[in-house]
Amino acid sequence: MADNNLESFLRQDNFELISSEGIKDSSLTTWVYFDGRNYGTGEDIKEPLREVYFSDGSPVTEKNEGSAYMTWNHEMQKMVIEGFVQGEQDGDHPQTLFDFLSYGLRDCVDKGSTEYMVIMASHGNGMFGFGGDENHSRRRLALSNGDMTVAMRAALESVEGAPEKFDVIGFDACSMQSVDVADDLRHATKYLLASEAAEPAEGWTYNYLDLVSTASALGIAENLYNNFLSHSSAGDDTVPKLLSIADMSKFSNFLSAFDSLSEELNREMLKDQNVHNIIKRAHIESIAFVGGTDPVDTAFPSSIDVGSFLDQFKLFCEPQGGSELDLRLQEAAALYASQFISRGVGPGAPIAATGMSIMFPRKEMMEKDNDLYQNLLDTSYHTSTKDLPRWLEFLENYYSSTFLGEMIDGSVCTKNHGNSAKSSLRGTQSWHG
Repeated sequence: MADNNLESFLRQDNFELISSEGIKDSSLTTWVYFDGRNYGTGEDIKEPLREVYFSDGSPVTEKNEGSAYMTWNHEMQKMVIEGFVQGEQDGDHPQTLFDFLSYGLRDCVDKGSTEYMVIMASHGNGMFGFGGDENHSRRRLALSNGDMTVAMRAALESVEGAPEKFDVIGFDACSMQSVDVADDLRHATKYLLASEAAEPAEGWTYNYLDLVSTASALGIAENLYNNFLSHSSAGDDTVPKLLSIADMSKFSNFLSAFDSLSEELNREMLKDQNVHNIIKRAHIESIAFVGGTDPVDTAFPSSIDVGSFLDQFKLFCEPQGGSELDLRLQEAAALYASQFISRGVGPGAPIAATGMSIMFPRKEMMEKDNDLYQNLLDTSYHTSTKDLPRWLEFLENYYSSTFLGEMIDGSVCTKNHGNSAKSSLRGTQSWHG
């Protein structure tokens, strides 16, 4: 945890983990990094972590300065602090992540671990990264997805006997099941467990982790997935729950197909105003969630559910059968669906949500926010999804004008949308993270 306003909730998560039956599995090696808030920032939490002990067996009786490395000690049957990293730590710096992961990996390898899972719990911001260390003297506001991937891969490579990739990386955080995240993290993990939208501050439900699920990393992921959607750790279901587990090898196949579809969308849009109008209509009607730069009360959420957009475009276009657009759309949709091991919605969530989002702001927002335009489209920025060059080219042309071509006879779309689409807001559902 990077110190921020989620400390009280992550303390509860840590206590839930300690209280679970699964942590007692003798084959499971558990390490926890905890970086609490400093005194004088936000609400001052002075109490010690619950049910945490020193290595001599004595209980922690006060909040300690610095960051703690904790592990479950099977002999003592207690969560034990093995050491402190003294001084204020920057939880958003990749070196902090590297240091902890390499420390834990060495111990796991020494104990003969065969599968490896990392859970990151804090604020999530999709395209804009993870974390949010609140030390105001720092310029870094979040750990970018690229820097996070580099730190994870470097930790794996630094430990002899460690695998090439983690089996599962999970984000107990908002908005991290995103194309803009997975395009980086696929290089560090086999599976990605995360939500495409906001999460309740209480986060996942760790106390239901059992001895059956701990047999594998994917088993733990499935346990967390199922219990998050069906239980509430603090009785708060006011924020909708969505979660999915994506296979990153299959995601890579989808990514290639989606970029190919983007190329064809761009080609047709540039010559046919009808295709442009249909893209705009599909964009407006797609399920959407509040993205990293959106005001919380925005009417135009910028994080678009990928499956919803593909479905809406197919609905409004009905491309000519056998056309290049039809074939690429079918391939992208099939590969998108095939990547999910599990995906589901809980209380209050849009039932048609499909598991993964992509940053696709409305034109109105892009016209008002030049920084957003650059973050999304300028490949020199660490936020840009560089693995989708033809998607970025499509976006640049889509945002450049409301009129790109002419209404042509024989449009590849069999439906005609001659007038510019206007939002009915019936299909747009926004949730705040």
